[in-house]
Amino acid sequence: MKKLLVLALATLLQASSIGILIPVLTHFVLELGSSQAMAPAIFSTFSLFALFSTVIWGRMSDKIGRRKILIYSAFGTVLSYVWLAMATELWEVFASRAFAGLMAGWFGCSYAYVADVTDEENRAKGMGLIGAFLGLGFVTGPALGAILVSTDNYYMAGWGATVTGLMSLLLAIFFIKEPSTHRSTIVPSFKVLFNTDKVRTVLYYVFFSSIVFTAVEGSYALYLYNVFGASATQIGYVLIFAGLTNIFMQGRGTFLLVKRFGEENILILSVLIKMIGLYSIIHIEYVGMYVPMTIIGVGMGLYFPSVNALASKKAPETLKGSMSGAIQSIQSFARVIAPASAGLLMVQVSLTAPYTIVLVLSIIPLTLAYKLRR
Repeated sequence: MKKLLVLALATLLQASSIGILIPVLTHFVLELGSSQAMAPAIFSTFSLFALFSTVIWGRMSDKIGRRKILIYSAFGTVLSYVWLAMATELWEVFASRAFAGLMAGWFGCSYAYVADVTDEENRAKGMGLIGAFLGLGFVTGPALGAILVSTDNYYMAGWGATVTGLMSLLLAIFFIKEPSTHRSTIVPSFKVLFNTDKVRTVLYYVFFSSIVFTAVEGSYALYLYNVFGASATQIGYVLIFAGLTNIFMQGRGTFLLVKRFGEENILILSVLIKMIGLYSIIHIEYVGMYVPMTIIGVGMGLYFPSVNALASKKAPETLKGSMSGAIQSIQSFARVIAPASAGLLMVQVSLTAPYTIVLVLSIIPLTLAYKLRR
């Protein structure tokens, strides 16, 4: 596992660079003249371009090597942050995030790297190591973002992301070596996966759960801005609390619960907890800005390890690797639709409309989780 520590550290820096921007981007585009309806679409922009590029990066890494793709992706991502830090027009912010999406090959390639350098016995541990550092990056990132924009200088977040991204690039160039063998990362068509009944149910569960979470993730900053006048710094602190809760639950807590009650029951519990979180968002004036995302962080902390473990169990032996890729694609697709839709609903209907809708929509993954118990 020691050979993966450098990759894990570089992945933490990559995640931190993204995390720095999460509490900042909504305020940044609003300052540059974006309408409130358009502001959450900044998150959808990155995901839309990443949805298409990740497949290409995966295939290229099979042909020319993991290390080269890690370096090319990290270099392009650094350029996107420099562009963001120097942006003076609204279109430049959106274009820089689109370019970052096109360069988003790091995370998929890092998991492929783990598959290359580990055997069957140690592969889950390797994936868990990368996942843990990835989660940690999404806690340290918002913390750095909150500090960097304490004076509402949003450009500092772009430069902070540039520095952390550059550190990751240097680690890839000087310390990460090319694996001696490659396992194919090409995912077969969704038709193949959907032909298996239990696999199809898991994928539907992932899609609707992702819609619920990403709708909140992409619009919560705008919601707090309207309800409390929250600054980017305050939103960063909120995300730190939620992230720490998520990491705690993804560790020993979820493992013990799954061992005792099973993945299907924990996925049911995950939906119920997220529904409580959504209800608390709708009545946020009584609970404050920290409580809802902390509750949802608990729900997501239960969700991630449970759904990945269940997916591995339900998928046929020959499709286990493909199942992981399909889950990532579905989550990316949800990130394209949900934030932009939530922003429109906030402006066109009411501030609480997106949360009311996804609260009702949560009945679907809840029903699917009950179906998986059979």
